[in-house]
Amino acid sequence: MRPFYFKPISSLLLFTGILLACSLPSFLPGQAKPTPTRTATLTQPSATPIPPTATPVPPTATRPPSPVPSPTNRISPTPPPSPISRISPMPPPSPQAESARIYCPTQNEQARQAFNTGNTLSQQGKLDDAKAAYLKAIELDPNYCDAMDNLGRVYRRQNDLEQAIAWYKKSIGLNAVNPVAHQNLAVAYLLQKKYAEAIGEYQTLVRLDPNDPEGHYGLGMVYLQQNRPQEALPPLLRAEELYVARGSAYVGDARYQIGIAYYALKEWSKARDYLEQASPAMKDTANWNYALGVCYLYQSPRNVEQARKYLNRAKELGAQIPDAVLQELNR
Repeated sequence: MRPFYFKPISSLLLFTGILLACSLPSFLPGQAKPTPTRTATLTQPSATPIPPTATPVPPTATRPPSPVPSPTNRISPTPPPSPISRISPMPPPSPQAESARIYCPTQNEQARQAFNTGNTLSQQGKLDDAKAAYLKAIELDPNYCDAMDNLGRVYRRQNDLEQAIAWYKKSIGLNAVNPVAHQNLAVAYLLQKKYAEAIGEYQTLVRLDPNDPEGHYGLGMVYLQQNRPQEALPPLLRAEELYVARGSAYVGDARYQIGIAYYALKEWSKARDYLEQASPAMKDTANWNYALGVCYLYQSPRNVEQARKYLNRAKELGAQIPDAVLQELNR
């Protein structure tokens, strides 16, 4: 089951970055997942037979997106990268969740209306007004954990991670098996570089539903942030398998991250194969082009023509190509 994302909650291709010490600047998600996170938004239908005044929208959960490059980061000379922890500011919206569900439905019609109003305002970018609407919903129904989840997301979008974490924890206190709250809490911890806490939340997601790819994907992302590519591979490969089974567009994000893990391990041919299957949005980033160029340069047999093509494109996009790589390219 996927926490409810805005995909362009699927593309979350937005702002988390992994620095490859050996060659890549920082990274961004693909379409992220995710944010540096993926996001999902909930809407509760009317509790009465009267149709709701606002169009229902699913809940919002956040997912770490695929990393994207920062051209300002110097690329290290030697080929194999060691990912260095780094998270970019805010993830882009994820595609719409494949399924949406309310975890603490309210019987208070005014609370429901305030909740849906908050969703509409949040989508319009009116974050302070959305916050007021969610707080009103919670005031009318103090057990409305779904409003707490979306309120936490608004605080996260405003870079107030402490408040976001506080609301996610309150939501979990009301419903310990709510995956939206656990996933968003994991993302908030990841943004704070509290890796042990983020791992704990993603492990909880896996326990709640072993067939939900998001917990596996999140674990892989945390391990990459910690420069632990060998440990990142099993959960990322499992996430890929589950995304494929669902026909999910997020599979491109997983394949990009798997490519980065193999790149960090200097398994150039495997890295190349996975990077070439990454989400299309990654293909206009400096990091993707740089990584693929390095793979072609150091694979056996090497392909200098392809390496030059991708490294030139990476340079056009702002990557600084180290002298050692240029010398290898021209030898």
